[in-house]
Amino acid sequence: MISAVFVSYFLHQFQVPPDPVIRDHGSLTVEVQEFSDASVPLGAQRVLMLQLQLTADCSGPVDVRSVSLQRRGLGANDDMKGVYIAEGHRRVSSVRPIARRDGSVHVYFRTLSLRACEKKTLMVFANFSSNASITGEHRIL
Repeated sequence: MISAVFVSYFLHQFQVPPDPVIRDHGSLTVEVQEFSDASVPLGAQRVLMLQLQLTADCSGPVDVRSVSLQRRGLGANDDMKGVYIAEGHRRVSSVRPIARRDGSVHVYFRTLSLRACEKKTLMVFANFSSNASITGEHRIL
């Protein structure tokens, strides 16, 4: 009898609210422009790797929390000290090292919001190590 009361109480605590609050947010379109075929000196900083054109549709605002990037090409992940994202001359993320073996990295934004119908251009930059391999080739996707 007691166990039935406990089960009933447990199920009562985890009921779904009858009228859940659903917020309607807009959607986001992303256009990507790659920059490649450039030689950079060892230890180069703020090397433009990728440009992202973000466009919020007109149905509502969009909050962007992070971007997932992938390093590809011949060369070691250690050749790059880290990647970060800027909007104009203002950095909007912290520098993130490419620590995973597959070359993936998640770059988190401090605050990035787009109003309805707004466009923003973001640039992905990389900082290279001073002891990077001179034969390395790197792309960011």
